[in-house]
Amino acid sequence: MYFLILVDNSTSNLTSFKHILITILTSIFILNSSPFILAQENLGEGFKNKSTIEIKTKKDTLDLAETYYKNGKKLEPTDLIGAAKWYHKSLNLIEPRGSSYELGRLYVRLGGISYGLNLRDEGKAYYERARKAILESKSEKGYRQFKNLFENPEVFNRKTAKKEELDYADAHELMMGAQGLEKSNNKKDIEESKLYISRAINYFRKPTDSADTEYLLAISLLTSARIEIKGRDYLKAKKLINEAEEIYFRRFKKHHNLTYSYLNTKIKLNQATGNFEEGFAFLEKLKIIETDALKADRNAAISKLQIEFETKKKEEQLKSQQDELLIKESNLKLQKSLLIGSLLTIFIVITGAFYLFKLLKANQKINKKNALLVVEQNHRVKNNLQFISSMLNVQKDLLIDNRSKSDIEGIQLRIESMSILQRTLYRNNQLAQINLVSFINDIVGNVLDSSSADETEVSIELDDINILSDAALSIGLILTELTVNSCKYAFGKKINIKSEINNEHFEIVYSDEGKGLKSHMEKSEKSNGFGYEMILILVEQLHGKLRFEKSNTVIINFLMKNLI
Repeated sequence: MYFLILVDNSTSNLTSFKHILITILTSIFILNSSPFILAQENLGEGFKNKSTIEIKTKKDTLDLAETYYKNGKKLEPTDLIGAAKWYHKSLNLIEPRGSSYELGRLYVRLGGISYGLNLRDEGKAYYERARKAILESKSEKGYRQFKNLFENPEVFNRKTAKKEELDYADAHELMMGAQGLEKSNNKKDIEESKLYISRAINYFRKPTDSADTEYLLAISLLTSARIEIKGRDYLKAKKLINEAEEIYFRRFKKHHNLTYSYLNTKIKLNQATGNFEEGFAFLEKLKIIETDALKADRNAAISKLQIEFETKKKEEQLKSQQDELLIKESNLKLQKSLLIGSLLTIFIVITGAFYLFKLLKANQKINKKNALLVVEQNHRVKNNLQFISSMLNVQKDLLIDNRSKSDIEGIQLRIESMSILQRTLYRNNQLAQINLVSFINDIVGNVLDSSSADETEVSIELDDINILSDAALSIGLILTELTVNSCKYAFGKKINIKSEINNEHFEIVYSDEGKGLKSHMEKSEKSNGFGYEMILILVEQLHGKLRFEKSNTVIINFLMKNLI
């Protein structure tokens, strides 16, 4: 039974609760004001002292284990199962730390509860663990407080025990046996219980300073008195009660179990002897004790709820603090990564910007130089074209043959078309593309001016698109040849030029009011003319197709991808 272990049960419920509450509040204050927690608020420190976290965690574990132990100790007088649960929670925190006084104390408590629940083998195992933990930890406090562990008959080995230890164990077993037979009405059992208890009393009466021995003597005397009452030897019973009473009032007046046994025995004696008035007085005292026990149970239940609430609150607080530390550490790592990434990005951007700036400056110099070269080139091309045209003009004046003069005029018109293209590109500050409408208007107008065909009406309906300069030159030369041909052979004095875009194709439709554009061009080719042949070559260069419709219409089809 658990009262075999000497434990201080004299502290009141209220005082114990205050101590526990103060311990919890102090722990919470320490957690909130700890330099470690304050230090963690400064992310710049980078959690340098990780050892502080380990020390703090160990301290919290010990405090929590102590709280669990006190919860179990508070609950043990009224609820052995509930107390055992608290002790096991504390054991889970203390046991991994190795042998210590605290571990031995927990094993003692669990051993006492096991005996109280009649689990003798389990209780014996706990006592053996307790004795081993105290021996290994060399705890003087454990030696003093749990001295009876090394005398308890359930713990020691009878083969190696001393005579005094064997006598103590035998006496304890005799007392337990007498208590077991006490409730029997069989005369043989009663006589046997008298024999057991008298032998136990004889051992416990030996002079000693041990409180345990005196306590067991008082219990044995009261057990013997109840046996004598059952055998109706009231005088002997009263004598035994008086001897137990002297021990009770001298040393164990506040001990609950002994008080209950004493009052119960007095009630049985007065009831058996007919002294109902005195028996009733003791019954009133017993009721007061039982009422106080019920109040204690109620207060213990309330305290248990309060302690469980505070304990759970503290566990959640500890978990919240640990989660907060992990989040802060994770945030710090993330911030460091972001900082490093930002610095690298800034470095790359600055380096790239510097490189691009240098490249831009170099390109600007090259562009400026190229612009000067283009201007110079344009001037030279313009001058060269004008020079060639002037030379052709001089040559034409020296010729007598009209046909030769006509050929030179055709060449001049082609050169003029090139000059118009070069001039348009230079004027619009573009080298790659040119507007088709304005270019064709200039070309046709120049041919008409050169051919003195002021009365000829021209209708131009072209799509307003920009095409490549090379393609524009080819189309300009083609239309120059066609316009020259119309001016020579068409008598309707009207020229129509229009375009049509169909999906990926671009068509130019040229027509006049002559009687046979196709026949005139073929006749010109047979008479060693170059115009028609040049048209076919230029169309082929642009991967186009040429066809005649009726007798005075030419349709030239190009792919748009070859023009833009």
